[in-house]
Amino acid sequence: PSDLLPGNILLDAQAVPTLSAKEADVGMPKYYIVASDPTLAALEVRSSATGKVVGKVSPPATCDPKSLKLAAAGNNQDFVFSCSNSGRSTSFYRLQISSSGSASALTPLSIPDPGGWIDDMALSPDGTKLAIGLQGPDAIEVVTLATGAVRTWTAPIQPFHLTWGDGGREVGFTGYGGLYVLN
Repeated sequence: PSDLLPGNILLDAQAVPTLSAKEADVGMPKYYIVASDPTLAALEVRSSATGKVVGKVSPPATCDPKSLKLAAAGNNQDFVFSCSNSGRSTSFYRLQISSSGSASALTPLSIPDPGGWIDDMALSPDGTKLAIGLQGPDAIEVVTLATGAVRTWTAPIQPFHLTWGDGGREVGFTGYGGLYVLN
């Protein structure tokens, strides 16, 4: 019909049968971390199977709860956590979850303060690099965690929803007006 806008056309797609609970669980991480409390509450490690809290980690007392960011590696056991203090200086920490769900203490990382508001972070699948999307300046920093080395790209827009692709060689992100990829 001529009254449809471009891009609003239904495509033929093959229907997929509904999966059983066991089939749907394949590939799910055993645990996930929740940092959703608007106050400075402990990060909760929850079981994906039950949703129950199996561990907690307290963020540093100087953290502004509105600034908390968390990124997971592809193994779903290595995480990087960041937060800013009241002076807007950002600190980064590593957190690891054991196969039984217990959380390690936060280990400080030697990552320079990026100097802007962090919109999003993404940890590479192997956990060796961290991509940081910054607002003001609109930029993406990629940090090599072992050395603290930083490479910065000026983004054409404010970068959101960072993700790694192509085996850790590309960083994808969204921004006002589209999808973008750095390689």
